[in-house]
This record gives sequence, C-alpha cells and structure tokens, in this order.
Amino acid sequence: MTALQAAWSAIHWTRDAEGPDHVEAALQAAIAIGNDTDTVAAIAGALLGARYGVSGLPTDLARRVHGWPGLRGRDLVRLALATAGEPEDRFGLTSMLTGRERPLGVPHPDDPGVLLGTEADLARCAELGVTAVVSLSRVGVLDLAAAGVGPGRHAEVWLLDSDDPRENADLSWTLADAARTVASLRDAGERVLLHCVAAEHRTPSVALAYSRLRARRRGRPGGSRPRSGMGSPGCCGRPPGHSRRGVEEARRWVRHSGRDGRD
Repeated sequence: MTALQAAWSAIHWTRDAEGPDHVEAALQAAIAIGNDTDTVAAIAGALLGARYGVSGLPTDLARRVHGWPGLRGRDLVRLALATAGEPEDRFGLTSMLTGRERPLGVPHPDDPGVLLGTEADLARCAELGVTAVVSLSRVGVLDLAAAGVGPGRHAEVWLLDSDDPRENADLSWTLADAARTVASLRDAGERVLLHCVAAEHRTPSVALAYSRLRARRRGRPGGSRPRSGMGSPGCCGRPPGHSRRGVEEARRWVRHSGRDGRD
C-alpha cells in the first residue's frame, strides 16, 4: 500500500507536465522518492501506460528496455497483448513487410547521417552503412533480424498512417518524440535509417520534425510544432475512454495491416 501511495503521489504532483511528457516526469519523481524505487516506479509505469498508451512512452527510453530472461520492450508489448486476449502470432513473430515497395535510402537534406527510406531498405542496412534504425511502421521479428542492428539500436514508433486524427493519440508529441530519438542516436554516433512503408507520409513528417529540432538546437527559428501530412496539425486531443488506451491502441496497431500496405 505504501508503494502504491508513493506511485500515485509521483503521478499526481507532476500532472502539470503536458501530455505524454507527464510519463517521464512522473517516473523521475517516483525514482527520486527513494526507498523501494523499483516497485514504486513499476506501479507508476503501469498506471501511466494505461493512461497514455504505448505511443505515449518516450521511444528513446523504450528502445533501451531489457530484462530477464533477455526480454526487450517489444516482448513486453507482445505479452501484454496476449494478456488482453490477442493471439501472440499477430504481433510480428514473422515478417510484417508488404514486399511491394522499392528501396530508397536517400540522405536527409539537413543531416547525411540520417537516411530516409522505405521498408525495403531494412535489408540493406549493411550496404548503406546503417548502424541504427527508427521504424515508423510495423516490423516483425524476421525484419528486425534482416536489419542486423544491435539490440537497443532499433526503435519502433507507434504511428499509424491515417487522415483521422483519432487514430494517433498525441500526434504532434509522437512526431517530436520520434525526431528526438533520431537525434539521440545521432548524438551517439550512429548512422540512422528512418523509414516507414513507402516514405510518403510518416517518414517525411518525422524528417521535418527532425529538421526543426536541429534548427532549435542551433538557435535558428524553426517553429515549435511540426505540421504532419497525417490528420490535422497539432491534433493532441484525448479520445473518449482514454483510460483503456493502452490495450485499445495496441489492438488497433496489430489489426492495421490491411491499411498499412500504403504509407
């Protein structure tokens, strides 16, 4: 009971953080409380995950998750889906690629260390000299293996290609978060492949967000909010029933393959 009270206190007293930024602020507060920090942070993380969903978790942190016996972040998502009644084999145990797209692999105009590509470029990572990947569309276990980058250097962003703003909770935050993940990998000296299915909507949207982030870092005016080709710009509204968003969002993700054939 004490751990639950501490977790709720960390969440309550950081609620002034905007949108999914609340997640990291609350987790930092939970750890700073001290004592049984792993239990307190685990409880806080579970409550925050139910509130904001997987797309509300900072991708740069999620890609680093690892634990016994060798599980990583996507394994935890798979287990969560299984707990919610989804068949385990629907979360990319094989390949999730459409096989219909041509490779691209062109340098980002503001940073040649970032390559913009399609799903077909995943198997070309060695050829392109890529050491890290940010996937904006679904990938399976075989696709991760084909990319060949090390554990923790393949980030998966929960981002659906849709004109309906309700399909992506906190869209502007997700685009900015993906850009921050690319920047973090580049800061670590990685050569990054940023891709979706066909590089028509998601990839250019995040590429633009990354350009704006670089401009702000250099003190140049670049605007504070990226405009996306998906839905309306700045669509951060909370859909009804957001307390169940974690499960609902995951279900939309695994069932989206019919519309994911085009990007």
